[in-house]
Amino acid sequence: LEKDDSDPDKSFHRQDFPDAPQDHLERFVFGIAMMGPSKRKEFLDTEWLREWMCNNYYKLSLQNIVRINRYLVQIRSFDKAYLEVFVEFFCANMEQLTKSDVQDLTHTYNHARIGEEAIGRHFFWALGRQFQQQHVKRVAAKTGRR
Repeated sequence: LEKDDSDPDKSFHRQDFPDAPQDHLERFVFGIAMMGPSKRKEFLDTEWLREWMCNNYYKLSLQNIVRINRYLVQIRSFDKAYLEVFVEFFCANMEQLTKSDVQDLTHTYNHARIGEEAIGRHFFWALGRQFQQQHVKRVAAKTGRR
């Protein structure tokens, strides 16, 4: 067979992929993290993924970035410098974070043992403030107040 002759009689249906592959990255990394959640996975080389994430963060939703970073920390396949790079990005997009995003970010940086000394107090203060704002919105919506 020559190039493009893999289906000469056109008997196979062409498969369309409506979603971009990166749209499934969060679910894929979650699956890896949940395969034996109590087992360490330091043997996994995720340097290529972290490099891709730094170069292509604009192709992912904010929520996916938050969750992928959390799962990388869960499987203990992260670099502190990599997580520190995203602090400024999260601060710039703080208003878009949901309550669960804030919780995930807090768990991510605490589990990675990256504290105020490394990234400053402002980040954790802003996360706490955003969490409170989201909580107030939720309570107000439940009670019918604005």
